[in-house]
Amino acid sequence: MNRSYSKIRHIQESNQKLENRLLNEEDEYSPKFKRRIGGVDNDIINLIDDAKGEVDEDDFDDYFEYMDNIVFWVVQELQSLYGTNDDFWYDEEDEITDYIKDNYDGYLS
Repeated sequence: MNRSYSKIRHIQESNQKLENRLLNEEDEYSPKFKRRIGGVDNDIINLIDDAKGEVDEDDFDDYFEYMDNIVFWVVQELQSLYGTNDDFWYDEEDEITDYIKDNYDGYLS
């Protein structure tokens, strides 16, 4: 019986470690990144709305290409607004793009 309890305890500990690792991976953006990008939250929302007015959905093959173009446009605008003296907006372009796709999905659709 002791041996069986030991196996169960080992499985429980392994599951807990796996769950903790998955939770840590889920929040992939560093606090510093979130602090920088979070400071322009309203600008991102406004830029998405502006881009929707500038970009015609009919110019694209499908909805996903259209949305990618919206996000690209927003990132370019953020770079022009904030990137003059700050390389963050250029160095983190891919991560900013992913962040907008992940966190502003409701505004994009």
